[in-house]
Amino acid sequence: MQSIEDPVTEEKSREKATDHPSYLERKSAELTENLSLLQTQIRSASEQLQSVRREYEEASSKANGRRGKLCDRCHLAGHYKGRCSNAPCTDMNKCGASEKYTESKSEIQKLNYRD
Repeated sequence: MQSIEDPVTEEKSREKATDHPSYLERKSAELTENLSLLQTQIRSASEQLQSVRREYEEASSKANGRRGKLCDRCHLAGHYKGRCSNAPCTDMNKCGASEKYTESKSEIQKLNYRD
């Protein structure tokens, strides 16, 4: 059966079809964009993991060679929390007592799990 439409109308229909991207073209563009976003997230997470690992290793190396118990408040050796007059330690890079910062170790483990 032949088309009732004239050739000019058929040509315009074909032009309209090519003006709009097909479903597969739209889906391909969407997936390409998603892939780019995921690659950016992976790079960011990897950089974060490296940073946290570096901080933890630096703090651990500061603690190597240190003997004895540490104060639970300031994380320095030579006294205990009850006799401590120092400000509480808030950063493992200051005191080097990475064992006092279990959250840093668990953060590294979480980031490793994603890696």
